[in-house]
Amino acid sequence: MNKIFIFLTCIVFNYNVSAQSIRFIYNYKSIPNSLKKDSIVDETMVLEIDPIQKQSLFSNYTKIKSDSSMASGIQNFPDPSLRTRYVVNKNLVNKEVFFYTPNYAGDPVLKIKDDRPFIWHITNEKNKILSYPVQKATTEFGGREWTAWFSTSLPFSDGPYKFYGLPGLILKIKDSSNNHDYELISIKKIEPDSYKILTDASYANSKQFLLSDYKKMVVENRKDPMKKIRTEIFQGRILFGSMKERDEYIKRSERNLKIWKENNNNPIELDEL
Repeated sequence: MNKIFIFLTCIVFNYNVSAQSIRFIYNYKSIPNSLKKDSIVDETMVLEIDPIQKQSLFSNYTKIKSDSSMASGIQNFPDPSLRTRYVVNKNLVNKEVFFYTPNYAGDPVLKIKDDRPFIWHITNEKNKILSYPVQKATTEFGGREWTAWFSTSLPFSDGPYKFYGLPGLILKIKDSSNNHDYELISIKKIEPDSYKILTDASYANSKQFLLSDYKKMVVENRKDPMKKIRTEIFQGRILFGSMKERDEYIKRSERNLKIWKENNNNPIELDEL
């Protein structure tokens, strides 16, 4: 039997016995700019499952380390290399999914409940990932068609991002255009005293927000990314020494936001365009 499979099976067995939290680590490949298919971004994402609280957290691994360092006073600002900054929290009993917008972004953190159901179509096609037997399933979500590979050998009805609902853990899932791809690369135990990301003070006053209102806000921001800056200038929240400084700031912001918009035109949920 494969040594990797034996090692991972022992971790899951001990997990079931001790009810210790476990961390599933995924490689996330994405193409932020649909016009530049070769500009692939690689990130390490983490799905942490807590069997006692019956909850899971999904976030960027760099973000976890960065927020932990900030909470302990080691650093004052988020890691500048950090790209994906959201957090997804699932209640595995009630099947509730909550999406948290980025913290340390200057705006209040929004907590959005996403109760859209997943309708899975399980096929007979099988394969192996990390020596685990996996089975193929498909679904539609966020305007994309997705193919998932799940394993009943890992008895957690969960997966990366907002995905869940299959009779086993999702080890790999990608959309049909190959723009977003999550794949499990390792499994680790979590020590009881490890940093818990949603306990950070930056999430303490998160605002409940309707999914429909959030989607509308994201679409409006994409159409007019300068709206927020114009409002801040009008309300006097951004001060300038002269009209020339103000005009230069506006031009610079317009240029930077235009570049950002062009290079981030391929979100994981297409209904946010």
